[in-house]
Amino acid sequence: MGKKGIGIGLKGSNIVKVGCIILVFVCSAFLLWSYDNERSLFDLLLIKKRAETARSSNDFSMPEDEFESAGSTLNIDKSNSTEKEQQRTNDTSITASDGLITGTDQPSVILHDHEDTSTGNTSVESVKPQEITGDEDESGIVAGKANVTVPDPQAKCDLFTGSWVYDESYVLYLPGECNFSSADFNCQRNGRKDAKYPRWRWQPRDCNLPRFNASEFLEKLRGKRLVYVGDSINRNQWESMLCILRRAVPEGGGSFRAGNGGRTVAYVIHSYNCSVELSWAPFLVRQHKIPAYINATSNTTTKESETLQIDTIDELAQDWKQAHILVFNTGHWWTHPEPKKGINYFEEGGLVHPHMEEPVAFEKALRTWATWVDDNIDPLHTQVFFRTYSPVHFNGKMWGKKEGGGCFNESEPIAKVEEEEGRRNADMKRVWAAQKVMEEVKKVRVKFVNITWISLHRKDAHVSVYNNRDGNSQRIAANKNDYSKADCSHWCLPGLPDVWNHLLSLLIQ
Repeated sequence: MGKKGIGIGLKGSNIVKVGCIILVFVCSAFLLWSYDNERSLFDLLLIKKRAETARSSNDFSMPEDEFESAGSTLNIDKSNSTEKEQQRTNDTSITASDGLITGTDQPSVILHDHEDTSTGNTSVESVKPQEITGDEDESGIVAGKANVTVPDPQAKCDLFTGSWVYDESYVLYLPGECNFSSADFNCQRNGRKDAKYPRWRWQPRDCNLPRFNASEFLEKLRGKRLVYVGDSINRNQWESMLCILRRAVPEGGGSFRAGNGGRTVAYVIHSYNCSVELSWAPFLVRQHKIPAYINATSNTTTKESETLQIDTIDELAQDWKQAHILVFNTGHWWTHPEPKKGINYFEEGGLVHPHMEEPVAFEKALRTWATWVDDNIDPLHTQVFFRTYSPVHFNGKMWGKKEGGGCFNESEPIAKVEEEEGRRNADMKRVWAAQKVMEEVKKVRVKFVNITWISLHRKDAHVSVYNNRDGNSQRIAANKNDYSKADCSHWCLPGLPDVWNHLLSLLIQ
């Protein structure tokens, strides 16, 4: 009897032990599941935050009916992430020097038409790489190399050395058809009549580019966030990507989410569980408002002002961490009067510099950004790209234009760029500064999308007066030669940013 009682007690103890073991196992499994889904939950919160229809910033100019206050959420599939990363590593690799500029060789960028005489049109797929002939630019600049899928899987292709080929068949979407293109860039709707500018196709010297396939690219994006971070030129490129992808998105298959007071906009494509986003950060570092104050020394009141904290990343950076593909740019806002003067504008370590040269501040800001990338981006989760400076065409001297107006009434690319003017308009010192800083990023591989020099030839592709701003429509109606408000910074859509995105799509793995 006594022994039996003891036996029962031991069994009860075993049951308790087994129960504890099961409890520990369940808790451990839950913790592992939570860790594995941390990013999914984080992305879910981001999309919910963007469900706030904050449209306080009219700069985005999105169609009113495209915004929804609620809708499906973005869930990130983290399954097989190790296998996917291994596959990315095993694919044709992109070296750390992609897109870098050596400053020693010449670019092979010339212009020629190519026509298939059997059809009267050019077939993108059938065009073979053509021999570069004629005079080449004497710029001392060569674009770097990137490996992409070409007919020979072992071949390496320099994407950024080649020629512009006029190709009637080359159009990713028709002028005026894309509602995602805002009034700022929709040149055909704003009265532009010539139609050649969207049909210039970039032909690399060493390979053929596959025609952009929106469905295949969306498969690359499935379950991911593609985020463009930067200024209005990145907004230009972001809208281009939306227009390129729209035909592959089922009707009603996408919706916009805005947040952060209109500084972030995400287009969520529900059937692919992905988003293509814009994050407005024109300097990449933080702009800081300083309230009015009394100067004790001079006993004068100083008005409210703004500084640029070149040692502090933009406050939206927290939103970038969990993106899967980041495309950064900066440059154009650095040419505005305050940064160019550099007087009481640049702030560092809590102190405002009485004067700092803009190139010095630009490099310091880039270094702040690069440090942030190294410290905060997981290279196994996120691909990082830096798109180089987008050139301007306000000065016609670059192509021998004697009268004013820059890009106004230009309908053909530049056949040959005058070297000194080309360097100035391309702002190559800014590109070289970016390259220098990119090489200092140690942990994360930042890939250059080096569009500067190839874009320098495209004086024809700018918005010019066809941007529906500053009364341009009425001004041109009254005087067709009034170019006083021509925009030679931004680009028409469809147009050149579509080519940038095509090249970007080949670099994304």
